[in-house]
Amino acid sequence: MVKIVSSPELEHALATLHRASSGTQDAMRQNAIDAVNRTWGPALASAAGTAAERKLLATGASADVDAGSMTLHAAKGPALTGGLANDGWAAIELGMDPKRIEAPNRRKTITLNGRPFRARTFVWVGRNLKPRNPDGYVIFPTVRKHGPRFVAAWIYGLIDVFRGSPFDIRKG
Repeated sequence: MVKIVSSPELEHALATLHRASSGTQDAMRQNAIDAVNRTWGPALASAAGTAAERKLLATGASADVDAGSMTLHAAKGPALTGGLANDGWAAIELGMDPKRIEAPNRRKTITLNGRPFRARTFVWVGRNLKPRNPDGYVIFPTVRKHGPRFVAAWIYGLIDVFRGSPFDIRKG
């Protein structure tokens, strides 16, 4: 979670958003979303070092701006080969210490005293992941490092709608 300390510029931008007409509010929101997406997506992609991080964490990164908040979305990429879906993003982001577990749906047949016997099978989980890191590898460090840039893009995106004089005609 990022705590944003209120500033006069931010308060003014949010007050303007609340007072604006609905068409202007929509334009301000969309402009702010576009501005944050131009910084968030590339920053996340550059922080991703492995193919799994790029595919699962950086693909589909986007921002959502509401009346008084900004939400950064990540880990919206497709499932990885091997069965790790995008809801398992924490395994890639935070890593995992390898461990040996009993395979729930697998048994091996061994012969004991001339008779076949179904024995438990153990498998290693997490050998292909980075070691456990509670500070994260991609998403959390990117937010810590570039958080002020994302907030600045949000504010400038809200205010940029009013750039120019009232007599300017925007074609679009």
